[in-house]
Amino acid sequence: MAKHTGEGANGRFRLPLSQEQLADALGLSAVHISRTFSILHDEGLVNRERHQVELFDLDALADVATFDACYLNHNIRSLLYA
Repeated sequence: MAKHTGEGANGRFRLPLSQEQLADALGLSAVHISRTFSILHDEGLVNRERHQVELFDLDALADVATFDACYLNHNIRSLLYA
């Protein structure tokens, strides 16, 4: 979304949600959101102040999340009937 709105070009974007709202949207506890942001901040990967989030190293964040973009290219039917 940030790419489409022009935000995030410098790794910074607005996140107008409280930790409680973000936790509710993700089905997590606010404590978990807080701890996760703290860990990512301590690792030097993100900074969150007020309603601004700054991402410092997208590759490292993808590694932490064990993100694999390959699944985006799969045909859903081939996955269902494999």
